[in-house]
Amino acid sequence: MPSIIEHLRGLQEPNPLEQGIRIPARNFERYGGRFDVVFGDAPERYVTRADVFAAFRQGMGIGSLTAIAWGFPRGGRPGGRPLTPALDAIPHFEVTLAAIRQGALDAQGFDTMNALEYVKNGVTTKILYFAGARTATGAEALIYDSRVLTHLLAKDWDEYRPLVQTLRRHVLEPTAEQYLQFLETTGMVARESGWKPAAIEMFMFGDAPGRRPPRHQ
Repeated sequence: MPSIIEHLRGLQEPNPLEQGIRIPARNFERYGGRFDVVFGDAPERYVTRADVFAAFRQGMGIGSLTAIAWGFPRGGRPGGRPLTPALDAIPHFEVTLAAIRQGALDAQGFDTMNALEYVKNGVTTKILYFAGARTATGAEALIYDSRVLTHLLAKDWDEYRPLVQTLRRHVLEPTAEQYLQFLETTGMVARESGWKPAAIEMFMFGDAPGRRPPRHQ
């Protein structure tokens, strides 16, 4: 059976902080200037993960907006659906993250982050990751989207098999238990492989069989 630990040991670890994408400001014009704080007067901006982390250090609002722009550079969700629900959820994220920071990321915190309609893991796990949330054991919050799910189901790594056995291709949203198990397993894989947890997530994001090559580089 394949071991992701052994596989990663044979690869060059990427630097997740350098992963970026060029984003045209015009893609966000329909949101009435809400993204002006991200783009300023520039017609476009190249945004890396490091830039998003820096934005979160400035504040929750600009951090969330930058994370949303980085994650959805075309200015909409899959199918062209607007990002308005995610934008309206930013105050909810701020309150929930304040509670998480006082304790740790647990099932209740994850469920609260995902409690709003039309705002699920494709957005919330990006916010948790860039906000630096951690579990009680110190496992780092990571992005968990449909590309990560595709990778896990296709590869069925030994280390992730207990998690994969609970996943379904048509269920894109993880339960709190599945997400926390993903974080803990990835933390273990990171310790054994010598890779950073975010580098492992980035590897999965880029290696999603049957999906188009990622636009983020």
